[in-house]
Amino acid sequence: MTTSAVQRLELIEKHLDALRQEVGSVRHELVGASVPLQQAEPATSAPVWASPTPVVPTPIPPAAAEAPSESWREILPGRSEPADPAPEAPRRGWDLDRMFGASGLAWAGGIVTLLGIVFFFIMAASNGWVGPNLRVALGAVASIGLVGVATWLRGKLDNSSAAIAAAGAGIAGGLATVIAATRIYHFLPQFAGLSAALLVAAGGAALAMYWNAEPLAAFGLGGAALSIPMIQDGVQIGGAWFALVALAAAAALAIDRSWLIPLTVTGVCSLPQILFEVVRAHDAASIAPAVLLASATWLVLTASAAAVQLRSNEDAKLHFATMPLIATGLATALVAVLSLFDQGVPGLDPQGIAFLVLGGAYLAGAVVLRQLKLNPAIVTVLGAVGLAMEAAGLGELMGGPGRILAFAAQATALTYLAVRLGERRLRFAAAADIALAGAFALDLMHPTSFFQANGPTFVGVLAAAAVAAALGALAWWSPDEPHRQKVAIVAGLVGLYTTSMGILALVQLGQDSSLVAVNQAFQRGQMAVSILWAIIGLTTVIQGVRRASTEIRIAGVGVLVLSLAKLFLYDLSALTAMTRAVSFFLVGGALIAGAAVIGRRETPPEAEVLSTP
Repeated sequence: MTTSAVQRLELIEKHLDALRQEVGSVRHELVGASVPLQQAEPATSAPVWASPTPVVPTPIPPAAAEAPSESWREILPGRSEPADPAPEAPRRGWDLDRMFGASGLAWAGGIVTLLGIVFFFIMAASNGWVGPNLRVALGAVASIGLVGVATWLRGKLDNSSAAIAAAGAGIAGGLATVIAATRIYHFLPQFAGLSAALLVAAGGAALAMYWNAEPLAAFGLGGAALSIPMIQDGVQIGGAWFALVALAAAAALAIDRSWLIPLTVTGVCSLPQILFEVVRAHDAASIAPAVLLASATWLVLTASAAAVQLRSNEDAKLHFATMPLIATGLATALVAVLSLFDQGVPGLDPQGIAFLVLGGAYLAGAVVLRQLKLNPAIVTVLGAVGLAMEAAGLGELMGGPGRILAFAAQATALTYLAVRLGERRLRFAAAADIALAGAFALDLMHPTSFFQANGPTFVGVLAAAAVAAALGALAWWSPDEPHRQKVAIVAGLVGLYTTSMGILALVQLGQDSSLVAVNQAFQRGQMAVSILWAIIGLTTVIQGVRRASTEIRIAGVGVLVLSLAKLFLYDLSALTAMTRAVSFFLVGGALIAGAAVIGRRETPPEAEVLSTP
């Protein structure tokens, strides 16, 4: 026996001894035996029979009966404690118990209390009971009193719903008092009134953080943003900045506490004011502040998206709040670029430069996060958006065909990066770029130009070829075969459309400007296109039969149907007798030849043997 085998047997023997000792300890715990289990010795003499000594079992302690030792669970893994009952599924829809319970009654009471304060002030003002100074003072006292009652309810009665409702009513009353003191009675200038509103909101946010009450923060910050146009008598540039401060505070809470409700409410109340101020800035004096405001808003939203994603610790997938924040920041930037940079300069496109600068900012953020090895998901999104902005900027600077080439080149680059980085999300960005390039290409070379002499141009053909090439790259670097086939079919159809337009543009090249020569060349081109479609369709069907691919066969049949439809709907009426006859003859011959090839491939070998004489 080898040395390794002996060592293994010794190791097995040690494990058996340890198991024997463990079984003994378990038996000792269960029956209370005082003597540990020992290894039996071989008998050397005849056994002496004696009367057995009765063993009185020791009662099992309650703790041991209720909680077996870890060794017992290790030896008998099947014997485990009963599983805890499954938690109840969260209720969906309207929770009537919550609506008509303490929480609903508390919020209803807070709203009614606030309305009572407002109605009291209206009645006092209409009857002349109190002057303006006393009205503002009473409003401030009532608001502070409601917050004090909320604190008492929270501390003494531990009633969070009633406390939050009372505090919300107090915050709303404080904001209403600030509005009255600024807008109605002019006790405070606008800047002081806006600052006082933000102080009230800051107090509400601090109380919300202390109580861990997210709705209270939404009430304070959202109410402050909503009160700004009331204080200013409309939207103005200064109030828009104060709205941005409230939005930044809500973003900070979203990052620190993962509170998205205050950010959503404050964004709904503040972003319309910011965008309105940006859109209406058209003169030289207002454009610079509007650009600064839009840039700061974009920075707050984009930085918040990155910070929320980094705090989520989700490297493989995006946090559900990341994309809305990025989309909102991008929309703000696009509105600013399209509205503030619409005045062109000879030899310079300010919108194109703005897009390039914006794309550079996104790419810089992506590069910094990637160098720090932080969260690949947000790096991918920022990089994709940055490349899209760069393509848009290059397109604006280069014009129509240049825009198409830029988007197609970016789609190819994104597809390559998706393969190198192993990031599938970049393929969706590449597909979006291809869709944009295709839309611009159709606008440059409309499908109706296919039926018009001198309609197709080499510039449009080049743009369409770029789109087809980008689709081909997306198909070539596709990770799975079914997806590759579908994208390849779309790329083939776009390539067929591009080739057809190229044939029509090529046959008219070098012709004189006479209408007769142009029409003759155009009809020869249409005949060549009909024949090309038939050949491509038959070739595709044959490839589908060879590869046993239903998608490829359907694509080939679709091209054949288009070829036949063109023959009977266009060639039959638009072409001359000679070109029409040649088209029908050659297309028909191609169909017959293809049918023979397909039939031969579909015929089983035993059928060919039986049919042989």
